[in-house]
Amino acid sequence: MTNLTLSTKVMTGYNCSALYHPSSNESLPCTDSTLTADGTGETLASAEMYLVPVIAGFGIVGNALAFIVFRHKSIRENSSSFFLAVRSLSDIGFLVTLLIIWTSSVFGLHLSRILLVCKTLIFLSYVFGCLSVWLVVFVTAENYIRICKPALVKLVCKTRNAKLICLLLVISILISYSFPFWTLTDDCTPLHIHYEFVTVMVYIDSVFTLFLPSIVILTLMAHIAVTLINANTRRRRMGKIPIAGKMNIFTKVTKMLLAVTLAFVILNIPSHVVRLCLVIASFLKNVLAILSSEAIAQSIATMLYYASMAINVIIYLTFGSRFRQALVRIIRGEKYRTNRLGHEREGMTRMSMSMQTIPTQCSTNNNLLNIETSMKRAHSAEI
Repeated sequence: MTNLTLSTKVMTGYNCSALYHPSSNESLPCTDSTLTADGTGETLASAEMYLVPVIAGFGIVGNALAFIVFRHKSIRENSSSFFLAVRSLSDIGFLVTLLIIWTSSVFGLHLSRILLVCKTLIFLSYVFGCLSVWLVVFVTAENYIRICKPALVKLVCKTRNAKLICLLLVISILISYSFPFWTLTDDCTPLHIHYEFVTVMVYIDSVFTLFLPSIVILTLMAHIAVTLINANTRRRRMGKIPIAGKMNIFTKVTKMLLAVTLAFVILNIPSHVVRLCLVIASFLKNVLAILSSEAIAQSIATMLYYASMAINVIIYLTFGSRFRQALVRIIRGEKYRTNRLGHEREGMTRMSMSMQTIPTQCSTNNNLLNIETSMKRAHSAEI
């Protein structure tokens, strides 16, 4: 029975100490992940009781603001903006789910005793968590296309394609993570017949929400960095731009992408490492209590994971110049004029067409000009 509860604990991704209320002893029907022999669980529960609503409340408001900005006329035609807008909604969904569980625990609403509520909350936490991660992957992939494969921009980087990708992604995730409804009992403990399957899903979830996305993102980032650095080097040799400057092309194009990527990796790794350690421990130990150090590590990792859903608006405001401009327009109530944008796009198209007509014997210069064109497209698409 110990292994079953441990498996449920790491499967949900929730730190149940945040849902524990000392007066009622109520929690979501899974093992309290910070239950320790020396009483550390109650201390962590008290701390998390205040941290969870702060993180969730800030994240819900911040992501709602980000969604409004990304749907502003000045940037909503950008497919990357659509991906990030959907991600904002996904993060709101996750944080609302978290806040519902917290509210049930603190105020003794006993929502987990209502049929299917417990399973639904676990299901939603999986769906929203996975969706947010893969939306970051697609944003990175689109930036890779704009910088490294500019010939594919008009074909691939369309809002219509982004909508189709999001639709297929949502359907796939809903189907893949439907297992809580048929592998768990009403109190959210795994059925004996499905215990091994639930355990395997813990590993699969970590692969598809951390390891695989991280590999894809870092690989694409490496290609982008190499392309832009090589282009900068060639431009300097030809004397087209100064060797030094306050803001080079590499920084301008990749600063927001790099910030989003690093925030994702740094804030998500601890949670998945702790989850995998708990799975391994479930095979090696046969005791319910866990060490204080393990409880503290899990509590910190879980709070970082929640924070990764809440701080997006800070990243966008800090590193997204067009995001800030759109926000200022919204605050001032300014109407965005599309004529200027249309002229800029038309001029960019003419520049691209003229570069494609350069004779093939000047292949080296032609490649350089194509790279420069891709950089300018990236500038115009910067969020």
